[in-house]
Amino acid sequence: MLTQAQQSRRRVMLLATAHSYRGEAFLQAAQRLDIEVLQVLDLAPAVAELWRHSVGVDFNQPEAAAQQLVALAQTQPVAAILAVD
Repeated sequence: MLTQAQQSRRRVMLLATAHSYRGEAFLQAAQRLDIEVLQVLDLAPAVAELWRHSVGVDFNQPEAAAQQLVALAQTQPVAAILAVD
């Protein structure tokens, strides 16, 4: 069984827009490398829920978005936070 520190080394947070054309390629590469990805989309939480996406954050509200990302990283530690367009 992996420790929490070991798990976080195999997990990254990916920030993307809902229409990013790079996100899928990143997810495929991460899968090949056995890296877990917490995908965070630039969506209002209500829209994310409607689209059945686990994490939506409104990037137009930077302070609130930062708080949400910190809270997520506290419950699911990550080795890195990456952004794609």
